[in-house]
Amino acid sequence: ELVYANLLPLEDGKGYAFRPLAEGRLMSALFEDFVRAFYAEKFAGVYQVNKEWIRWQSEVLGGTNHLPGMEADLILRDRSRTPRLVIDTKYYGMPMGSRYEGSVQKYKSENLYQVLTYLQNIHLGENLQEKPAGMLLYAHPGTDKEFVPGNYKLCGFPFRMEAVDLSKPWQEIEEDLLALIPQGTATAV
Repeated sequence: ELVYANLLPLEDGKGYAFRPLAEGRLMSALFEDFVRAFYAEKFAGVYQVNKEWIRWQSEVLGGTNHLPGMEADLILRDRSRTPRLVIDTKYYGMPMGSRYEGSVQKYKSENLYQVLTYLQNIHLGENLQEKPAGMLLYAHPGTDKEFVPGNYKLCGFPFRMEAVDLSKPWQEIEEDLLALIPQGTATAV
């Protein structure tokens, strides 16, 4: 389907050329689907890996509910269906930014707020004893762009920022992705 949707007819009418995939919604969706399918296959029997809608833990105080939907790219749940890790994938050229030229690069706040909101609503909505971990997983922006992995505790939730370099050979990509997922509990994330 992806190949067919990106075929362009040649000028002479005797064939097709593949249109290069540009950064944007298509590549972002492709990266998300790839990561979800990869983890679902590699951790079958250990984690259930799914894209999931998350319910807001809210109460409408008069009027109509206009809260947007929340859908996590992937949630890894253990055998007891407890959410252990919520991952949001990002595919774009500049995962970090700065307010002023030459200043220190920072993570994009909207990405952090997004996953932190998922974590808070899952934790409250499922009445969990243990807080699930969160991760922002970026497709590596390339050697000319700066990305610094990070490991934090945000509002009590273990939280990491990671990147996978898709220009590496497949075996190295596989190793890098596998190394990001713990075999133990969420606290190991």
